[in-house]
Amino acid sequence: MTSGKRKPLVVVTDNRFGGLEVERGILEPAGFELREASCSTEREVAEACADADAILVNLAPLGATAIAGLRCCKAIVRYGVGLDNVDLEAAKARGIAVHNIPGYCDEEVAAHALALALDLVRSTTRRDRALRGGAWNIRLPTPRLSSLTLGILGFGGTGAALARMAAGIGFARVLAWSPSLDQARIDRALGRSVETGLPRVVAAGFRELLAQCDLLSLHLALTPETRGLLGSEEFAAMKQGTRLVNVARGGLIDDDALLAALASGRLAGAALDVHAVEPLPTDSPFRSRDDVILTDHAAWYSDGSVLELRRRAAELVASCLAPRL
Repeated sequence: MTSGKRKPLVVVTDNRFGGLEVERGILEPAGFELREASCSTEREVAEACADADAILVNLAPLGATAIAGLRCCKAIVRYGVGLDNVDLEAAKARGIAVHNIPGYCDEEVAAHALALALDLVRSTTRRDRALRGGAWNIRLPTPRLSSLTLGILGFGGTGAALARMAAGIGFARVLAWSPSLDQARIDRALGRSVETGLPRVVAAGFRELLAQCDLLSLHLALTPETRGLLGSEEFAAMKQGTRLVNVARGGLIDDDALLAALASGRLAGAALDVHAVEPLPTDSPFRSRDDVILTDHAAWYSDGSVLELRRRAAELVASCLAPRL
């Protein structure tokens, strides 16, 4: 940099990682100033990031109000895949590029979904709770895995990763759906060709998948088109006793309809890593249901995924601002 010229400023709006040594190790040697903030409101974001050339954001809200207060920002990079907390139209209007970090946790999310699906089938969590309460020889409905059809809604990175894992587990069938998905795309993603025989993972229509699956795992982005995708009508179209896994976004499901489907027995159980309101409220009715497994939006997490996320986010910021150096 030219002597006396201001270093490009990168602000981390809300740090969930306990330190910024990874980001510092990439950005400071490259000539950037890194500043840590602690923002939970749009006003706090606007004040902390007013002079930022780029922003690294976790969960802080970057709505239109926050973005209006940015004077120098050229890039917003979200630590994660979803961009729910960033007003994309407001950023576009200001000429601010918005990026996420796709693919960094595909393996982790798929593994979490599979673990929850197997838990719903084998009732490991329910048995643990009952055993701690003094029960023994617990009798719960437990289907044989090889009799079950797994349905995967969404065939992006995590849905495809789950399909790869599930293909060797022993399900009777694995069906997949997402908008514009066809069999050729599945075969390409899984590295199989029709010449080798029938694919283990089969493209299905949305209603067909709902009607045929015994286990349903959600892997869709939350968009205006997918918000509330599963409601009363969709649950009514499912088999009696279907089990549901959601590791995508809470807003994909109508919670009242889900509770009604569980209460009626239409669904035999649900495993929810994501929730419409996070953290999950203490008075949430899901907390008191024995047929629901709850985790704390942790599907993305592993030691390796966190390091990859932070490294790629910092590198992306550096590449976005490089022309300014």
